[in-house]
Amino acid sequence: MARKPNPSSLRTTPCDARAPARPWLKSYPEGVAWDARFRPALVGSLLDQAVQAYGTRPCTYFMGKRLSFAEIGELSDRAAKGLRAIGVGEGVKVGLLLPNSPTFVIFYYGVLKAGGTIVNFNPLYSLDEIEFQIRDSGTKVMVTLDLALTFEKVEAMLERGALDKAVVASFPSLLPPLKSVGFKLLQRTKLAKELEVLGHLVARVGHYASTAERDGVSSFSIR
Repeated sequence: MARKPNPSSLRTTPCDARAPARPWLKSYPEGVAWDARFRPALVGSLLDQAVQAYGTRPCTYFMGKRLSFAEIGELSDRAAKGLRAIGVGEGVKVGLLLPNSPTFVIFYYGVLKAGGTIVNFNPLYSLDEIEFQIRDSGTKVMVTLDLALTFEKVEAMLERGALDKAVVASFPSLLPPLKSVGFKLLQRTKLAKELEVLGHLVARVGHYASTAERDGVSSFSIR
């Protein structure tokens, strides 16, 4: 009968780190310890540390507009404040139906700082796929952009009763000034029409008021 290996025989030490049993270690850069230990920390604190260390350096670059670590940190704090104002806290699941953009980074850390739990959604999912994931995960709030492609899906979830609330962030505000104006003028059809109704409810991140809400939809604009 085959014997189970002794767990102690499987333990490794730094001295055998580059043994043939681990061929991938040959690709490690010099000076990188394969057994490095990391101090436990909250994920949200990683951004705060980066702000302290690299405050003025670029953190994101999106279609010609740069945001520094300090700016992303401040915006995430403001987003957290607004999220708490609409009830996000410990145990509240917040969905992110967002493309790769600074908005994702801002609200990812904003949700964590507010105490919520993040649920990522693929913007290319069908309505049925999104609804299934919402109900399966217990998502209560969804963050998205004011692009018709994404907002209309979230709006459908509100109408179906799958979501309690939605947070809509401005896409044009992510662009450099000239591109932002051009997008609003020339690509207006790509923006969600519903947001025209919500125009008077737009609250800048950090200046959110609980009254800036209609039918479960809150609107944020990054400036």
